[in-house]
Amino acid sequence: MKIGDQVVYKDDVGGGTVVRRDGQMLLVREESGFEDWYQADELLPKEDISIDAVSIDIIEIKESKQKGASKPHSNNHRSVLKRDLHLHVILDNTRGLTNHEKVMIQLKEAKKALLEARSKKYKYLHLIHGKGSGKLRQELHDWLYKQSVVDFYDMDISGNRSGVTEVQLF
Repeated sequence: MKIGDQVVYKDDVGGGTVVRRDGQMLLVREESGFEDWYQADELLPKEDISIDAVSIDIIEIKESKQKGASKPHSNNHRSVLKRDLHLHVILDNTRGLTNHEKVMIQLKEAKKALLEARSKKYKYLHLIHGKGSGKLRQELHDWLYKQSVVDFYDMDISGNRSGVTEVQLF
């Protein structure tokens, strides 16, 4: 891969454009403007990606029913955007999707929420993933860990995980 190539992440949602190369390390800039270094073997050229069972592009994604909190009325107000990542909120029908594809769709929704929170200058983003098996939570935290300009943590209710990850935007 060379500078200017469009790539997608092999084991993660998204991708971007290669903007720098240093040996086997590639700096990738996402549409959001975030940049991060990846090993060349962690990336695939964009045109090589296909999903056997169903194309994610043709799945109808519901318009977000959730509205973020209103913009702050004063500097003391905590500005929060909430996004529910449960599949029944995002999609009308999940028939034919593998578990991996479902998680990738949920992560894509989380990325869109982060972009929206940034563009509308929210201070916090609440990603509601539920307690479940923890797979989505783990994938979400792995992705957020790579985002060097945010801090995140599980929201606790009475000492128990609540199924919500709070992201603090800087």
